[in-house]
Amino acid sequence: MTAVLESVAGALRFCHRSDPFPRGRWHTNTIAGFFQPEQTLAVLKNFSGNPNVEAYLIYTVYFSAPKELTDAVRLDVAEIMSQTADAMAVWEGPRSGMASLRLSGARREKVLDMKKVLEAIFSGRVVTTATLLGGRITQHEIWHDFFATAPGDIWLQHLGREIGVTVMSDKLQRRLRFYDPEANDAYMKTVERRLAGKISILDARQ
Repeated sequence: MTAVLESVAGALRFCHRSDPFPRGRWHTNTIAGFFQPEQTLAVLKNFSGNPNVEAYLIYTVYFSAPKELTDAVRLDVAEIMSQTADAMAVWEGPRSGMASLRLSGARREKVLDMKKVLEAIFSGRVVTTATLLGGRITQHEIWHDFFATAPGDIWLQHLGREIGVTVMSDKLQRRLRFYDPEANDAYMKTVERRLAGKISILDARQ
């Protein structure tokens, strides 16, 4: 098959056997990647009308994140993906502390819809706290520059293991993100109190 594909469209970017895809009829599915869209279209045209080969486009999105985060979202991802038959998600890695999730599907619209859902899962919930100001309760994000440091990462890891959740520092956006596999608001309140207390201690030291 590799030789046939290369004879039609030129050099392949990759070609590997895959798990049975939802639309596949046999257990010998192969995913082939090309360097240019025109190469892919040439292959589809070549196989058009061939009763022995079922060829179609697969749209793919990759999510990469630290293993700590991917471990925290695996259950949510599995639950979401179990509700759709038009796309599949496969974990890859981890390598060098990072793991990837490959989202694939033959229906472009469905892949885009699932991409938005998975983006929300990977984003988690931004940690906020309520403050009484001028007689009104307002929400604001919890942040301190300490959480952008290596000691801050270690402190968050200890907090997560103690409470049973995952709290990660988004250093780029200066936010703390919260991942709760049980989606329990009680955990959220506990995390907020602990983080607010830590910031109070840090501010007092300064």
